[in-house]
Amino acid sequence: MTDSKQPARESPWTLVTRRAIDDPDFRERLIDEPRSTIAEATGQDIPEEVEIVVVENGPKTFHIVLPGSDLELDDLDVSGGIPGLFCGPPGLSEQCMTLC
Repeated sequence: MTDSKQPARESPWTLVTRRAIDDPDFRERLIDEPRSTIAEATGQDIPEEVEIVVVENGPKTFHIVLPGSDLELDDLDVSGGIPGLFCGPPGLSEQCMTLC
C-alpha cells in the first residue's frame, strides 16, 4: 500500500527544467555541458550516440522543436495539438501550449 501523502516523483524532464529555472549556475552548465549536467541531476547516463542540444527561449527568440522525420502522422496525438510545439515565452503566441 502506498502512502497517499508522498509527493509523486518528478520526471527527469521536470527535475532538470525546475532546477534550470531555480539555479542560474546549473542553467549555464546545462547549456554548456548538457550530458554531464543531466547525468548529475538525474543519476541517469545518456548514451553517447544520443546528441543533446539545449536551447534557450527569450523575449524575442522562439524555438520550435519538430518530431523526427521518421515518424508517421498516426504516431502523434494531434487531436489536441502536439504538446510543446508552440511553447515560448508567455505572450509570444496566443497558441502557446504547455509541455507535459
